[in-house]
Amino acid sequence: GLTMGEIAAMMIGEGWLSPAQGVEQDPLLRVIPMEGWERRMLWPDTGLPWVAPSPNLQTFEQAFLYPGTAFFEGVSLSEGRGTTQPFLLLGDPSLQLTRQHLAKLQQIPGLFVEQTTFRPVTIPGVAFKPKHEGREVQGIRIEIKDYTIDPVRVGLAVLAQLWDATENPVQMEYLYLLSGSREIDGTLAGDQDPMTLDFGKEMFEEARKPYLLYD
Repeated sequence: GLTMGEIAAMMIGEGWLSPAQGVEQDPLLRVIPMEGWERRMLWPDTGLPWVAPSPNLQTFEQAFLYPGTAFFEGVSLSEGRGTTQPFLLLGDPSLQLTRQHLAKLQQIPGLFVEQTTFRPVTIPGVAFKPKHEGREVQGIRIEIKDYTIDPVRVGLAVLAQLWDATENPVQMEYLYLLSGSREIDGTLAGDQDPMTLDFGKEMFEEARKPYLLYD
């Protein structure tokens, strides 16, 4: 919810980067505000060319959904690394999507979802020994149809369905680092609807107000 300049100012203003936190001296920061940008804008609205921030985020669509489909990096299912569409291709060799699973996936707002198979491979400089390398992965392919969706909730909703359809899926401790909360257990267990999570973000939204540079 912040630009790089805003989060840098917040890190200093809230004392996250200070001698008390082990930093040698108080940081010096100068932020040059952008012109012509508003918080509501998505990247395509800027008219600027897309520059991949990561070898696995070659398109804006991948980057937009990444905050949600990155949760797949904390489980044994494939997040699509080792393919041409990471974070849009998702699945597992043991995945068995029922008609009910697929229907629920296709009911997630703002997405087009279809079944597919893919085979992750090592791609030099992009993906080294990805999950399930060389194996045929049963999965889904996602397209974004509405960019007003919340990618985090949507990603969790997709994960919950694929998790339920996978034989003996494995959850890693890394998942809690990605989510920042152990409440994600309720989502995977089917006890909590990902689309209704509120993440307790109100405190953060209030704390960030002094550092906002843009409307």
